[in-house]
Amino acid sequence: MGHANRRISLVIVVMAFGLVLGCGAKGVMPTEGLAKAETAVKSARTAEARVYAPLDLKLAEDKLAEAKAAAGREDFTSARRLADEARVNALLAEKKADAARAKKSTKDVGDTVDALRKSTQEPQK
Repeated sequence: MGHANRRISLVIVVMAFGLVLGCGAKGVMPTEGLAKAETAVKSARTAEARVYAPLDLKLAEDKLAEAKAAAGREDFTSARRLADEARVNALLAEKKADAARAKKSTKDVGDTVDALRKSTQEPQK
């Protein structure tokens, strides 16, 4: 195979590779990723993230909206990335809300125990 043939073959391979990457760049609609992000945001709302982790929930909601907009523009790569970010932010919001509720519950139980202890230590009349 001569230098010219090798060069032509290399150019064809590079062009084919570029064509494949170019076609694949748009990708496929990230339906599953969007659904998972939507579910995670709903779960965070149910966990009272709006009360206990409002900034994380807002970030998740904003990322989900951006992901949907990117999907609408058929920018599926960005949509997939944004949906993943939304899901992660929603999971973080949910876990922070869970932790805050648990901390509040623990404090409430401690306060109740202290009140009971105090009432049993008061002299009887």
